[in-house]
Amino acid sequence: MAAAASVRPPGRPRCDATRRTILAAAYELLTEGGIKVFTIEAVAARAGSAIEARSLWTGNNTLRGVFLGGAILPEYARIHPMIGDMLQRVASGELHVEIDRSFPLADAAAAHEYVESRKAFGRVIITP
Repeated sequence: MAAAASVRPPGRPRCDATRRTILAAAYELLTEGGIKVFTIEAVAARAGSAIEARSLWTGNNTLRGVFLGGAILPEYARIHPMIGDMLQRVASGELHVEIDRSFPLADAAAAHEYVESRKAFGRVIITP
């Protein structure tokens, strides 16, 4: 009987120790503060790998994506100016937003399927 081929999960490869550290950090955050404090930045900081996006810009590095979902409301005073700054940098051409595909609103289901397939490299836009 042939052994089943192992399938690598999506995302960057991580060792078991790193997975355990991230999972423990996520569990601690949810236990202590619930979903209101649960952001990828908070998990990274708790796991010992905090990254401040602004520091990447000054070193002429490329930033491929930032998810602020869980932080927008609880950290509004900090996040709002940061988003405004990013929008100004995009408008001036200093930052580039990678657009992968654009879908009309009528094809919103197809757009979501495409994003969930993890094939997108950049933003997927739904237009009215």
